[in-house]
Amino acid sequence: LERCRILLHVIDILPVDGSDPLENAKTIISELEQHNEKLAGKPRWVVFNKLDLMLEEEAKEVTDAILAGLDWQGEVHSISAFNRTGTEELSQKVMTFIEQLPPEEEETITDGKDVEFKWDTYHEDTMADLEDDLDDEDWNEDDYDVEVEYRP
Repeated sequence: LERCRILLHVIDILPVDGSDPLENAKTIISELEQHNEKLAGKPRWVVFNKLDLMLEEEAKEVTDAILAGLDWQGEVHSISAFNRTGTEELSQKVMTFIEQLPPEEEETITDGKDVEFKWDTYHEDTMADLEDDLDDEDWNEDDYDVEVEYRP
């Protein structure tokens, strides 16, 4: 999540387990804030899902109650992932939003230490170890149980 440019907070308005969608949303927001301030400060949109499972009036009541309970002032979208209603529009808006963001600056290490990653040297080290293990002097046919006979 920390590498994402935008967070989509998907809220099922009718959770399978029967839990309260508002409490679920508050729990996620609390966990984001506890984990990292930078993560909690990223742009976040609320996306209501499963709107196809309720009548329009009921769905509006539920979504309005959730938005009021969260005191949400940000962007809000409604989709039905199952029917793919609103998903294409949401995808396009996310891409447009991301394209308009300024490029992120990479964080640099300021302690002066070079960081060595295992994948940078792993292949070279592994091959060097194998070459050492495969010296011709160590070869002995008698060490193997398989005998091959060639017959005409």
